[in-house]
Amino acid sequence: MKINRWIVGGLFFGLLSGLALAQVNRSVQLSQDGTGPLGYDFTGKHLHSSVGNGGASPVLTACGTTPSIVGTDFAGTVTMGTTSTGCVITFATAYSGVPNCVLNWQGTPLAAQNWTVTATAITTVQTSASNNLLNYICVGR
Repeated sequence: MKINRWIVGGLFFGLLSGLALAQVNRSVQLSQDGTGPLGYDFTGKHLHSSVGNGGASPVLTACGTTPSIVGTDFAGTVTMGTTSTGCVITFATAYSGVPNCVLNWQGTPLAAQNWTVTATAITTVQTSASNNLLNYICVGR
């Protein structure tokens, strides 16, 4: 049986085109299921961490008296406790490597405000202060 080379060529081209198109897609598919640690608000078009919906909060230690946190390993806000000279924010789940983190203290800068990041925690050091706020966002490499 003789096969038309135009048909074979068309099928081969179609297969290669499909593979090439599949390689071009560089987006992340988002789900409307908000039970994971990272969500997307389709109405407001915002990416957010989902506290209480599957995203466990990091644990705070050495953060002064009665510190608090609202957030997940991805992002959050820490309210330092009374006379805090720093804080250890231990991730609920360790990253596989050291994540890229951005930290921002709200309010007037203190004389000293430094931090280090490991795969398991963010450690901050600051001039003694009470109830100052620290925002963070971390993304795995």
